[in-house]
Amino acid sequence: VLVTDLILPTMSGEELVTRSRQGAPELRAIIASGYPYEPRVAGVEFLQKPFLPNVLAQAIERALKA
Repeated sequence: VLVTDLILPTMSGEELVTRSRQGAPELRAIIASGYPYEPRVAGVEFLQKPFLPNVLAQAIERALKA
């Protein structure tokens, strides 16, 4: 499970997921942001910041089961 922010210094979190999947197509991802976001890539879950640690843990569990 890849956990990343939506806004990164050199690319978007979405682009990071896409590039990472070139080597691991089954990769699940969680993108977090303080900005509104609707995932445009399959297998990506969005977490709105701020979130509690248990919310992140639940999202990771869902991703692992998917």
